[in-house]
Amino acid sequence: MSNPKGFQFGNTLANRHNHTAEGRITPEYYSWRNMLTRCRNKRHKDWLYYGARGIKVCKRWYIFDNFLEDMGKRPTGMTLDRLNSNKNYKKSNCRWATPAQQAANRRCCYKNNGKVGSQS
Repeated sequence: MSNPKGFQFGNTLANRHNHTAEGRITPEYYSWRNMLTRCRNKRHKDWLYYGARGIKVCKRWYIFDNFLEDMGKRPTGMTLDRLNSNKNYKKSNCRWATPAQQAANRRCCYKNNGKVGSQS
């Protein structure tokens, strides 16, 4: 994975930013790291669905502190979600979402009277 200037990664950095708890990386840092890896690392198992589709991370979010400032702490039981799954990761297109919210927001799904179904 390439490492552009300002791109911060790794457990040492998590420690430096106080984003380890009892020796473990915090949920926010884990979400940030996985977001970047999905979009930038061709060897990641999900790269085909992110980086290969042209999904990018805004440059501001190459720095973990900026991501955390924009998104805030991750609520329990929620994960990072893009409001429009065809657009990039950036403050105006991301939220912390429940698994149900994410399931209803997939590219393959739509809402029909409150029910989730697949597009044909």
